[in-house]
Amino acid sequence: MFFRIITRVGIAAALLVNLAGIVRAEESKHSEATPAHASSGAVTVVDVSSGDHDIDKLVKKGATTIVDIFSEACPPCRKLSPKLDQLAQKRKGLRILKLDIGTVETKEGRGINWEAPFVKKYDIHSIPHLMLYSKKAKKVSSGEEAWETVKGWLQKEKLTK
Repeated sequence: MFFRIITRVGIAAALLVNLAGIVRAEESKHSEATPAHASSGAVTVVDVSSGDHDIDKLVKKGATTIVDIFSEACPPCRKLSPKLDQLAQKRKGLRILKLDIGTVETKEGRGINWEAPFVKKYDIHSIPHLMLYSKKAKKVSSGEEAWETVKGWLQKEKLTK
């Protein structure tokens, strides 16, 4: 299984999956209610592929937050991810919260986990799906409106290529 991940997604994604598994295993020792996550400064990745998670509890006050709902099986998601990381580095006071809805094995290979409870709870029909939260942790926009705002920030920081 690990070999398949390396050949299909690449070494970087395999390392992320491995890291998420390590974090998930370590956190399960401490609390079953807390979703697995990995954090590097202004970017946090949370596995929401199983269980009942509440975005409002994951977003913290104090910084404008872009919530990126994604799956490793989604090529546009993989393309957007490093740009969001760069944006977080360039814009002071901006956090990125990446919520991984997971993958499933299908006849064609890896697919997006559209059956995850999180996906149904928030009525997600396409990914990547973005939401914007204010510094007070209140949702400001979602979907197309959030995309337009983030696209403007990416263009301003010259991260659109």
